[in-house]
Amino acid sequence: MSFDDGIVLITGASSGIGREIAKQLANRAATIIVVARRNNLLQELKQELLGMNPGLDVLIFPCDLSVLEEVENMSEKVLEQYGSVDFLVNNAGLGDIGIFSESSWEKNKQLIDVNIVALTFLCRRFLPPMLSKGKGTILNVSSGFGLLWMPFFSSYVASKHYVSALTECLRAECVGTGVLISQLCPGPVETEFEEK
Repeated sequence: MSFDDGIVLITGASSGIGREIAKQLANRAATIIVVARRNNLLQELKQELLGMNPGLDVLIFPCDLSVLEEVENMSEKVLEQYGSVDFLVNNAGLGDIGIFSESSWEKNKQLIDVNIVALTFLCRRFLPPMLSKGKGTILNVSSGFGLLWMPFFSSYVASKHYVSALTECLRAECVGTGVLISQLCPGPVETEFEEK
């Protein structure tokens, strides 16, 4: 992946996998843009990243990824300031557990808006500049459930199947362009995801 000394944007960076990815890249990137709802956790992450690499440029964007207008505004500001990013990590995600017929529509919609709509929008927004430059990387965080199915996780599993399918289609479309599209399909990971 060709993002050394480049600009990295990570959604869902306030905790879990997104936070860990930011820490892993702290000594490789020139700029890390961290995006999540919880500003206080992003501020803590910024201090931690600067402690690891004082020369790192860390930009914080508090953003509710379930609100498309906020996603649009955030991405527009990033493009205005940087023109593009070198590495987009679509990590933010929501889950739900329970019987689908008894589930909350609001919770289902929020899950779809974050897991599918925001991720798709950000791919569409940042892929064209990468293709114009002939380089870049997009990593979409799917799930082991994106390759399987399981009752009582219906909306979550369906959303991750979408992420896996979109990623593989984009990967095929970008062969030979210099842009790498990949997905991460973790199994159970010790984060606050299940609590949320």
